[in-house]
Amino acid sequence: MSSMGITSNVTRFTGLSGVGGAGAPGYPVGEITPNVALTIGAGAVRADGLTLMTETIALTVTLDGADAAMTCTIIGPGNTCTLPGTMSVPARSRVGVKVVSSAFAAADLLLIALR
Repeated sequence: MSSMGITSNVTRFTGLSGVGGAGAPGYPVGEITPNVALTIGAGAVRADGLTLMTETIALTVTLDGADAAMTCTIIGPGNTCTLPGTMSVPARSRVGVKVVSSAFAAADLLLIALR
């Protein structure tokens, strides 16, 4: 599980576990997987603090710096979305999350969980 604060109108990257701010804009970060192939899925995302109907936060799982098919969007004032399906991840891969917020979106806390 990962958590971080979100500021408006920016693309940021984070790993799949840990607590803290996202990486610098435009610089994909990720965590290396173990020395065995994995399947990840059952993704859940929650953003606390979205209040306006025009706020959106889009999340995409990244694999070795490239966007993967697992993506979801939170639209304010809602606060959750589900990363659908499953994804096969080869051993020793770099997995992370790309977070894109709209011009007015700001969340106090963004929580991401994958199994």
